[in-house]
Formats: sequence, structure tokens, C-alpha cells
Amino acid sequence: MINKIVFTAAQAAQKLGVTRQALHYMVKAGKIKPASWIEGKHKYYEAEEINKYLDREDQNRGAERTDNIIH
Repeated sequence: MINKIVFTAAQAAQKLGVTRQALHYMVKAGKIKPASWIEGKHKYYEAEEINKYLDREDQNRGAERTDNIIH
């Protein structure tokens, strides 16, 4: 049995601070992957995948902030 925390599309979108439509666009763009081990009509997203995306975005924003510093 797999013990992982998963979110529905609505929950994942809320955690990301985006709409469900934006979440689906992110999936199509390959930025987030739905949980492939859950079969069915609806998609689910592992909390680990959502957190990884948020971490990458935080790192990218940090890099942008340092790029804008005038020396």
C-alpha cells in the first residue's frame, strides 16, 4: 500500500495560489505531473510534487531578486 499525501485539483490549485484552469495549464506545460498511480476520471496531485514546484518557484524568484541588485 502506498502512503502518500495527495490533493484533488481544487486543493492543489489552492495550495499553489492559482485557479484550477491555471493548474491544468501547468500540467500541459509539464511543470507539474499528476499522480500516475491513481487511476480514474479525476487527476490527483502528490503533495511532494506540489511542494517541489513551490520550492523551484521560490528559488527562481530568489535568483531574479539577486539579478536585479545594482552593484
